[in-house]
Amino acid sequence: MLASFTDPFSDLVHPLFWAFAWLLAEFYSLIPNYAVAIALLTIAVMIVAFPITRRGTRSMTRLQLLAPELASLQSRYRAKADMTTAERREQRQQLNKETSALYKEQGISPAAGCLPTLLQLPIFWILYGTIRGLTHEMVIRAKLTLQPLYVSHVSRLYASIVAPHHGLLPAFGIDLADTARTAGLSWPGRIPYLVVVVGAVALQYLQTKLLNARNSAVARANPRSSSR
Repeated sequence: MLASFTDPFSDLVHPLFWAFAWLLAEFYSLIPNYAVAIALLTIAVMIVAFPITRRGTRSMTRLQLLAPELASLQSRYRAKADMTTAERREQRQQLNKETSALYKEQGISPAAGCLPTLLQLPIFWILYGTIRGLTHEMVIRAKLTLQPLYVSHVSRLYASIVAPHHGLLPAFGIDLADTARTAGLSWPGRIPYLVVVVGAVALQYLQTKLLNARNSAVARANPRSSSR
């Protein structure tokens, strides 16, 4: 059961599951299509997470702008073959000292590019858990019963899942409750799910490629400076 939380972290995030489910139910009440409602919820979550994404992107760009200066420092303090162990240690310490000073001068934290990405993970984990909870089942009086999580029992979404769809999430000819690994699906029946997976991977790759190209262009245009 996805809602089996007993730790303080669950107390903090549990209301977010209900908030996401409420928003999903609102979208479904406007457009009674599971795929459209989930897509709208995903877009809404991405909009909320956009400031975090933008901050991470800016931090990575600023770090990339410092790459030439960092490379220069590494070249200056590169250990030579004839150095003793103590001299090598001193070189590394001096490199670390000047690198830290450069970061401080530019107001940059090396972890600034990764931290925003890590902060997004709980958001999308909650999004995934909310969607997965739509087809949750539990044993009630020795009988396996459909019991969607987080969704209000008086919502149109809840009523549609329980009846007439009975735990299925049909949309555009496929059941969104299934995956490519669902038992019993024929190979032709798995194709739509595989297409979705490949499409998602391709979009992520394209987004990363475009972002890297943009950062590289900025670095080439202004290789010796960084925004404060």
